[in-house]
Amino acid sequence: MSPPDDDPRGDWPQRLLHVPTMTSFEWQPGNRYGSYRCPQYNALSYTWGRWKLDDEVMTDIKAIEVSGVPWLLPRIDPTEHFTAEAFFQVIQKAIEPVPILLFDENQAALKGRYIDNMTTNVEFLWVDVACIDQDFPAWAMREIGRQIKIFHGACRTFIWLNHSTALDLERAMTCILELKELTAQRHHRHESQPTTWHATGIERIVRFLKEPWLSSLWTLQEAFLCPGALLMSQEGAFVSGKALGRKDPIRLSNICHWCKDIYHYCAIGEVSSRLQTTSLLSEIERSGLLELADDNPLALYIMAQKRNVSKEVDHIYGIMQIFDLQLGSSAPGAHVNYLPSLEELEQEFGVALLLKYPILSQLHVHTVNSELGKGWLVSRTSEIPHLN
Repeated sequence: MSPPDDDPRGDWPQRLLHVPTMTSFEWQPGNRYGSYRCPQYNALSYTWGRWKLDDEVMTDIKAIEVSGVPWLLPRIDPTEHFTAEAFFQVIQKAIEPVPILLFDENQAALKGRYIDNMTTNVEFLWVDVACIDQDFPAWAMREIGRQIKIFHGACRTFIWLNHSTALDLERAMTCILELKELTAQRHHRHESQPTTWHATGIERIVRFLKEPWLSSLWTLQEAFLCPGALLMSQEGAFVSGKALGRKDPIRLSNICHWCKDIYHYCAIGEVSSRLQTTSLLSEIERSGLLELADDNPLALYIMAQKRNVSKEVDHIYGIMQIFDLQLGSSAPGAHVNYLPSLEELEQEFGVALLLKYPILSQLHVHTVNSELGKGWLVSRTSEIPHLN
């Protein structure tokens, strides 16, 4: 059965996971999920696709158990990524109340995309493997095309950094804050002498920036949709930077702006003072944090083209929602058998972008000669200057 052309769900997800019973409930008229009407829910961002096990591999490994779904949940390689038990614990943690946050110096940068109701009790969670149909691509694509509604409708959003322990993350945050202050002080004092900073600190920040979540194409889109998301460690603990006296959990927006400051102050310094931070600056560039800090969706589209994907078409499907676009197989009314190529999707994306954002769509520079008649079309080889 194909998804309906006229979607009656509005902004509501097709499914939500009721965490206390680990049951995935499908949307029903009246915005009901099981016996609950218009329930509040949280959302969890993480990455798993690269570590999905084939059916014939490690057959003793079980997937997380969820009731109410007709599909088989994916099994994840526990030796390379995370265990079903760890996943279960984080899901439980993701509906717990969070202490009210103190004032966030970057709150203005969230631009209304974040609801600060940390103490709200919720029982539902949107998590992709339990809420997106894993067996029927037509239904899955339709839900992929509604990510902006799903994430903006969540009370709270969380980012699970499952390759980093709480201690790893606390140390990394402390190092980021220390380096941010140090580089800012040097800049404001107009110092040109090389900065001496411990190599261990650089290594800790680089290790954090190599988290799989920061290399996924799909999470790049989710990062743009939920800048107020809170960081969670491998064990499901919130990260606060408590070593420097911060009591409130750290948000993604904090990391973006702190890393942008570090990049800015290091990059404009003397060459000799940049030598020890070369690897750090490279990782910041690769992470997409600069583009997120600039709040520049077109720059994120270019960054997305540099990410590795399992399907080439994901270069469009995995980033289109930052422009609130539903393209290709995810478009309302798309035929169940409509499977456009990447080239067709890029053309469709360019046209939709031009019609919806006529100025933004042209704020790029071609680095190679474009095809005749396609100078207007942003491409994977275009470049977008960073905003200061």
